[in-house]
Amino acid sequence: MKTCFFKTTLLLLLFPFVASIGIAATPIDPVTPNALPETVALLELFQSISGTNILTGQHNYPATMDKNSKFAKKFIGK
Repeated sequence: MKTCFFKTTLLLLLFPFVASIGIAATPIDPVTPNALPETVALLELFQSISGTNILTGQHNYPATMDKNSKFAKKFIGK
């Protein structure tokens, strides 16, 4: 029981350090060799904010038009 508790505690304490090592340090090139400059810039933006920011978005179905966006604006106030 003590061993399991110790391993779990150690894992929880070390996880933030281990998870941050080397993940965002290596830039990832676009899969498409001749990617547009805008695509490269967007990929670089995603990599630069990885681990520090959260991106979110709103999807609207064609049949409901902007119903979900209007709900989000009313609910969030933005």
